Amino acid sequence: MYQKSLPKYVAEEEETETPTSTDIVSAAIPQEEPYSFQRHLQFQPDYQKTKTTRRRSPLSTILDKASVSPDEAKFEPEEEDKPFPISLLPPELLEKIFNNLDVRGLERFGSICWRARLLTSQAEIWKRRVQTIYQWPMVEKQVTANDLAERHGGEWRTTFIEEERVRMDGCYISVCHYIRPGSGDEWVAVTHMITYHRFLRFYPDGSVISFLTTDQ
Repeated sequence: MYQKSLPKYVAEEEETETPTSTDIVSAAIPQEEPYSFQRHLQFQPDYQKTKTTRRRSPLSTILDKASVSPDEAKFEPEEEDKPFPISLLPPELLEKIFNNLDVRGLERFGSICWRARLLTSQAEIWKRRVQTIYQWPMVEKQVTANDLAERHGGEWRTTFIEEERVRMDGCYISVCHYIRPGSGDEWVAVTHMITYHRFLRFYPDGSVISFLTTDQ
């Protein structure tokens, strides 16, 4: 009787062990890292400011290329049949009005037409504001307001806008974070990130008020 022989190569199954839970998850309690709190204080500026001299502002460049000269610019009413008394006021009286406006009101008035922009950009009020604000300790003792204006081609409005200063018409808000460990079980480690805010308000007399949202 004929008997069929088996193939010469027979794949042998490798013996493997079935993994258990001990092989996947360690039975030891996780070790918590010691708690540490760090706060980073920055005393240097984020960038090095380049010093330039006699640099004309973008506004001055636009006014120089304007098709309307300062002598020809005038107030024009939106509706001709209605009175427009501001057009009758001379520049010296408008300067008196500018002295009673804040920066926001002055800039809003300067955005209505070419003549308003010309008058507000050349207003003496910018010089007085710069001379009042940029004094020691706002700037170094050897630096004067005229030195700052010299960097911007003698333009007092540009000096007021671009030079660094401490604002005194609002609050500075600083967002603060710190991390502290929480309560957990033997398998879970809980960590809390606490967020609070610090408010700073500066005053012209040199005083400052600090308030934390965590204070009672």
